[in-house]
Amino acid sequence: MKRSLWWLARAAINGLNEHPPINQTVYLTHVKWVTGKKQLEKYFSRFGPIKDVALFFDSESGLHRGFASLTFVNAESAAAAVQQRPHVIDGGSGVFNST
Repeated sequence: MKRSLWWLARAAINGLNEHPPINQTVYLTHVKWVTGKKQLEKYFSRFGPIKDVALFFDSESGLHRGFASLTFVNAESAAAAVQQRPHVIDGGSGVFNST
């Protein structure tokens, strides 16, 4: 909600033609438990250089929770990855959310 209000305020100031900014970090959900950092980095490096890949694990079970964050070196690469969906890795279809 905060982000929506921020964007509306920016749009009012700058005009409605401006798009909301896309960050370098994007979040991927529905990641299969067999998918690792190296597979994600290899797959998404086609959109540009990647600074960091983080997989999230359950603290009690130690199992992969099914989502990851990818930080690209530049925002243009992140935008390209978000626009080129759906992404299918290891038979699973991933869903992107940009910050």
